[in-house]
Amino acid sequence: MKRLLVSAAVLGLLASAPAFAAGPTASVTTSADATVVAPISITNAVNGTATTLNFGQIAANAAPGTVAISSTGVLSSPSTPTLIVAGSTGSVPTFTVTGTANLAYTGTVPATATLVGPAGSTNMTATLTKSGGAASLNASGQDTFTLSASLAVAANQTPGSYHGTFNVTAAYN
Repeated sequence: MKRLLVSAAVLGLLASAPAFAAGPTASVTTSADATVVAPISITNAVNGTATTLNFGQIAANAAPGTVAISSTGVLSSPSTPTLIVAGSTGSVPTFTVTGTANLAYTGTVPATATLVGPAGSTNMTATLTKSGGAASLNASGQDTFTLSASLAVAANQTPGSYHGTFNVTAAYN
């Protein structure tokens, strides 16, 4: 009887041995997570009104020249004589970027924009530079920036209206 009990005990230990033995593999469970953020958007409006780049009124001259506009809309002309018509005003667009609070983004302005005028005229080229902006959305999920620009005006530029468009983009970093 004693022998039977010892045999049963040994058999019980052998049957449970794999539970104590280290195996050739191990595993652990982990989780997978994702956070979906609001889409980023960009507008060029202030109080619901679209803002544009406007170099004001420019006087044609026998010599080529440049008209510049600051990020605050102040016109200047380093050319002699000045190409800006007295009393002329300019404007720069204000871009508002909206998205998820506190995320970094990049606002991109093209290097140049072409302004096309009346038939037979020489196109004018505006050189554009991004100005301002924190490159990160604030706690409300917004940021703004403007641009400054200079416009190359040819000698004897044909009088008339000149127009061009350019794309400004915003993307999360």
